[in-house]
Amino acid sequence: VAHLFVDAFFLVDIGALAPFYAECLDSWRAGSSLNFTIGPTDPPLLFVIKMLKVCRIFKITRQYSSVSILWETISNSGRKLVIPFFFLMIIVIIFGMLFFTGETHCHCAPDQTFLNGVGEMVCRTVGTDRDTFPFCDKMIKLDEEAREYIEAGFSVLVNNEGRPVDMTSAFKGIWLALVT
Repeated sequence: VAHLFVDAFFLVDIGALAPFYAECLDSWRAGSSLNFTIGPTDPPLLFVIKMLKVCRIFKITRQYSSVSILWETISNSGRKLVIPFFFLMIIVIIFGMLFFTGETHCHCAPDQTFLNGVGEMVCRTVGTDRDTFPFCDKMIKLDEEAREYIEAGFSVLVNNEGRPVDMTSAFKGIWLALVT
């Protein structure tokens, strides 16, 4: 049995099947119906397990002999590839942080918003650093999308035009750098 856990194809099979059993267990524990979607309301561990559904595409690789040749080549030259991949990840992290900091943003909380005389919602924004975000210490008129978030009771990061920003965390910036 121990030899199975070093076989890459066996690990891919486990990764492909684990989400199904995890979702069945979570549904049984919660007493709710099965929900096979990946959503933002899932707990972080369940979200990661559900993301393992991507491994299903690798199950078909077992049928092709050329994949086993490719796997053997990668495993033989894996040690030599560690350094280039390490620098690749460092570069991805640097660019992700540049994406995140490049999109200037200010924090706008529900208790900092009010309606002006024209019926527009404005926010007294507060930046994390007055030197980096000098435009944050002012009133910003919010657009409709940001207004919906505020009216629902959520805080929102807005740019200087009053629109919610796309890069709400450094992880989203790193993900953008990784996939591009």
